Amino acid sequence: MYIFINFANDKPFKIMNQYKIALTIIISFFLYNSSYSQKKKDSQTTTTVATNSMKSKEYLLNESIFRNSLKYGDLNVAKQSIYEMIALDPSNLLLYDTLLI
Repeated sequence: MYIFINFANDKPFKIMNQYKIALTIIISFFLYNSSYSQKKKDSQTTTTVATNSMKSKEYLLNESIFRNSLKYGDLNVAKQSIYEMIALDPSNLLLYDTLLI
């Protein structure tokens, strides 16, 4: 019995193995990224809801004064209302940034 192995036709198998390796690498990359992607934190949304509900009437009044003064172009009144809002809520860093503009 004579067994003959033709190594000339071995090329298609090598190409298929390369495709399998590339496909495995791509799939593992997507699985890695999806498992380590950032998730939305619920603590941030509850914090903003809590601070919005705890705003005092004075703070809301100063906020409306600020918006109306900007609408009518009175920058000195807007600046004064920002100072009063800072006095009521010193932890809000966005108010300090508003003064820089």
